[in-house]
Parts: sequence; C-alpha cells; structure tokens
Amino acid sequence: MDPNTAWFGVAGGLAAVAFAVVLIFLVLNKPTGNDRMREIAAAIQEGAAAYLNRQYTSRSSSGSLSTGGRRPSTSSARCCPLPPATSG
Repeated sequence: MDPNTAWFGVAGGLAAVAFAVVLIFLVLNKPTGNDRMREIAAAIQEGAAAYLNRQYTSRSSSGSLSTGGRRPSTSSARCCPLPPATSG
C-alpha cells in the first residue's frame, strides 16, 4: 500500500469530523421554538432517558444471570449438561 493513500483516509476522516462540528453548531444556533415545542422536547428527552435506563438495567442483569457463572450454551435445546470447560 502506498503511504500517500493512507493520508487520503486520514484527510477524509478529518473532513468528516470538521463537517460534523459545523453541523452541530448550525443546529445548536437555531431557535428552540415556542413553549409548547420545548415542552414536547422535554417529554421526549425524559422518555428516552427512562427507556435507555431500563434497557441498560435489563441488559446488564440478564447478561450476568443468563450465564450463571458458566459459559453459555450454543444449543437452544437444554436437554444435556454442558461439557466441562477445558483450559489450555
């Protein structure tokens, strides 16, 4: 691979980040709307935060409970015990 080709990737990444920063400032400088719009936005943010909190809680608890201290089974049928884990 030509070393100059890698610089095109780096330049493209930097251009994408600069574009994102410009868009952030453009959006944040827009007016926030009237009182009713701000009320709706606050309700959406509150609901989204509650949803994500619930997802993180259920994912973390189900992840630790589902394995039960052993490796998870690759089979959907739970008819047979798992073979002992080999080290090495």
